[in-house]
Amino acid sequence: MLRPRRVAEAEITLGVLAARAGDLEAAVGAGRRAVTLGRESLPSLAMNACELVEEIQRRFPGEQAGVDYAEESRTALTAGCAKDDR
Repeated sequence: MLRPRRVAEAEITLGVLAARAGDLEAAVGAGRRAVTLGRESLPSLAMNACELVEEIQRRFPGEQAGVDYAEESRTALTAGCAKDDR
C-alpha cells in the first residue's frame, strides 16, 4: 500500500529534479501533486516544498507558473518559505 506522505515527498523530489533539468511545467505539476497528496503531513511536506519553490524561483525567476505555484503551496500548506518571491 502506498503511503501518501512518502509519495508526496517523492513528488517534491521529482519536481526539484525537473526544475534542475529546465522543465518548469513538470516541476510545477509534481509540486501540485505533492500538495494534493500530502495534506495529512503538512509540517514535513512544507519544509520539502520550500526546497522546490526555491529551486523554481532560482531557475525560472519571474515565470508566472513558478510565482503561482509558490503562492499555491504557501496557501495550501499554511507555511511560508524562508525566501520571498523575487
